[in-house]
Amino acid sequence: MAVDEKRSSERVTGVSNVAYNLTALFHNKLEAIAALQTYQSDAEAAGDSEVQQLLQQLQQTAQSEVQQIRGLLAQRLGSS
Repeated sequence: MAVDEKRSSERVTGVSNVAYNLTALFHNKLEAIAALQTYQSDAEAAGDSEVQQLLQQLQQTAQSEVQQIRGLLAQRLGSS
């Protein structure tokens, strides 16, 4: 998207590009967490505790990142 288009969309939506990007990132992380949960269940069903443990660590990291993104997003939307 060109710079002029981004500025125009900010004026139309009232949401900054940074807030929009954080929203997209937040959404993607939440989807990733849901997928990791499914993968963990698959690893558990297969009896692969090593993969299950890795997926659990990845999920915990993603959950921490979601909290970080949530805080930044709240600040950005609160100042819109």
